[in-house]
Amino acid sequence: MINDYIKKLIFVLLLILIIYLTYLALPFAIAIGKFILRIIVPFLFSFAIAFILQPVVVFFQKFIKNRICAVLIVLLLFTGLL
Repeated sequence: MINDYIKKLIFVLLLILIIYLTYLALPFAIAIGKFILRIIVPFLFSFAIAFILQPVVVFFQKFIKNRICAVLIVLLLFTGLL
């Protein structure tokens, strides 16, 4: 009986300790998350733009037969649209 009580008490105390430590670490974790997002977001935008423009490059490559020229034309057109 007392052994079960002690186990429950230890469990509750550990749970309270974990909640408190999480509360203390939350601002630090948010700061790290913001820092990581500032690094990752430009890469995500680059991948999205490359994914969207890849079919256009293939389309121009059929006519020009040179991938570098096709990429340059697509990039010039894309920057012109912006």
